[in-house]
Amino acid sequence: MKNAASLYVKELPKKNLKDGELFSLPMKKLPLGEVTVPSGWLRSQLELMCEGITGRLPDFGPFFKSDRNGYLYPETDYGWEEIPYWIRGFYPMAVLTNHKEHLATAQTYFEALFASRQEDGWFGPAYLKKYDVLPDGSELCDLFPSMMLLDTLVLYYENTGDERVLDTMEAFFTFCKNIPERLFLPARKDRLRWQKIRGGDMLSPIYWYYRKTREAWLLDLATRFYNKIWKSNMEYIAHHAVDFGQRVGYDAVYSQQTGKAEDFQKSEDAYLKFRDVWGQTPRGIFCADEQIREGEVDPREGYEPCGMVELAKNFYEMGRISGNTLYGDRAEDVMLNHFAPSFSPNYQQMHYLTSSNLPILSDWRYQPTCNGSWIDRKSHEIFTPNNRCCGHNTGMGWPWYAMNLWQASADDGLVAWMYADSAVDTKLNGKRVALEMKTNYPFDTTVKIRAAVCELETALPLYFRIPAWSAGVTILENGKELATYEEKNGFVCVNAVLCEGDEITVIFKAVLSHTKWRDNGSISVDYGPFTYSVKIPECWRLLKDAGIYNHPTPHLFENYEVLPKTHWNYGLCMEGDDITSCVEIKEIKAELTPQPFTVEDAPIVLKARVRRIPEWGLEDDMAGKLQQSPAFTDFEEEEIEMIPLGCARLRMSCLPVVTTDPARGNVWKRTPLHTTVATRTPRYPDPYIGGAPKGAIPD
Repeated sequence: MKNAASLYVKELPKKNLKDGELFSLPMKKLPLGEVTVPSGWLRSQLELMCEGITGRLPDFGPFFKSDRNGYLYPETDYGWEEIPYWIRGFYPMAVLTNHKEHLATAQTYFEALFASRQEDGWFGPAYLKKYDVLPDGSELCDLFPSMMLLDTLVLYYENTGDERVLDTMEAFFTFCKNIPERLFLPARKDRLRWQKIRGGDMLSPIYWYYRKTREAWLLDLATRFYNKIWKSNMEYIAHHAVDFGQRVGYDAVYSQQTGKAEDFQKSEDAYLKFRDVWGQTPRGIFCADEQIREGEVDPREGYEPCGMVELAKNFYEMGRISGNTLYGDRAEDVMLNHFAPSFSPNYQQMHYLTSSNLPILSDWRYQPTCNGSWIDRKSHEIFTPNNRCCGHNTGMGWPWYAMNLWQASADDGLVAWMYADSAVDTKLNGKRVALEMKTNYPFDTTVKIRAAVCELETALPLYFRIPAWSAGVTILENGKELATYEEKNGFVCVNAVLCEGDEITVIFKAVLSHTKWRDNGSISVDYGPFTYSVKIPECWRLLKDAGIYNHPTPHLFENYEVLPKTHWNYGLCMEGDDITSCVEIKEIKAELTPQPFTVEDAPIVLKARVRRIPEWGLEDDMAGKLQQSPAFTDFEEEEIEMIPLGCARLRMSCLPVVTTDPARGNVWKRTPLHTTVATRTPRYPDPYIGGAPKGAIPD
């Protein structure tokens, strides 16, 4: 290693240039295939997904059969969001694992999509082109599925260079340009409303194609889509929780075209506003079921896993647009703490809503969050493959996380944006650079980068994102200390002329800390990238069937409830504001199992001093709502273990503080066993269904 030097930088460098008429970005996504995951826990997740729901849905999923799959069977007047959701995760998963069978399956779909092109540019199921016919004979199309298909076509082109992708995109964008205004993204009460709600999904594919062609009309088309979607000045953008996750980045994405910081800030402000009210729960998810509801902000409320992957997708893009480390932190928060445990460890089951306080996943009860609906085998309580949008869309989770580990910087360098065993092999200034990352992050905070190939004769700018939780970072050059920094929310840039075998080590300092929640004074224990949960041993109980998703092979893709084997209603014996007064590190394992996201194999274990709160119990098979801390209890002090939230399917991560002093403590009311339908909080009215503006629906 020659001429090694390092420095802290608050932001990534930006080229004050336009990319055509778009503004250039501080980070650029590397093409699919240039970032690989040869080993480690992330590789294990991808391989498990290959044999789990994402990989095996074509074998038994009802939306893949000939009578429901207009994507493979053009004569079928059926097939909507499921296949597009699924393939944008399935295809990069197959590429990253080099799974021959899955690659062949994906290729079948790409060939069918190319074959479906019509003269006017439409592609995909023919029936969606004329989803509704108005009295005057005008046809209304449904663009929503195609928006997601474009994401996958971009990935396919990155990996293969197949020119049919460019032809298909050009033709489809021309089709969209030619839609008459009164028929373009109409405000409807039926299924067509989704293309208006989520029309901002068209922006990124349009911008990707524009950067290749510099055709000015594409930017006019992007503006046309942007002007038609529901704007962020609506209250909280959307009451539907997944709509929020999908839509929150639209203004930020559009800021590439306007160059206005205030446009990007609209997305950030919407996220902060939403989280301020419905985010009284750790690490970036929200208190909701499908919709936010007034007053329902307890961490027993859950968030859909498809909302998680949509949020992460926006954070990846907002990170590239801004260069701000904040968005790498947010993507890690959601994916590492919540996405993994929304699935069974083998990825053959998932549950619909994941809560931060979730002590039981049971079979059949009414849920206070669901407004009296009967949730038999479809609730957020049990693990089942019987999920429609989530079961298909969540395939995007780990493959997109893997694709975004590395980024290219605007000064012809590389950015280690997120951390996992991985490799990057790309060209910078026409010269090949191949680096290998070895780390047990997030279960360890040491990251090693080894140069496999570096044809550059000049110094390579190599940026390392400093996570927000880090209390300091040390850089080693071939084992010798190069520098130490205490700054947060920025990057360490190492500049060096790299030779084969050179190694840069980055050590982030993790310390125990806590988050105090405003509404009830409860505490979440934080250490490194994780928040921690009470360790609740699990009893998995097989249920009778998996509904319409029954797999032909017994004991695969079945349905389970998960019951707790121990108490969970604990409060922390914290003294003052010092979390170390009641929590300390018990064990950090040096070696990981292939699937570390489990109770049994959690690599990090804390121990905590606690007391039980007997009044705090289950309400309709959910944790009772938190009441004010400190809570009075006269139960004896115990020592329990806590594990990373990402390892816990049964989870208690927002815990009261307790006291034995009746003069200081709040005496909790006993949790009711049942909440009647009449006393449940109603949903917010859906603004998309409750009435379109006058004249918005074509006659």
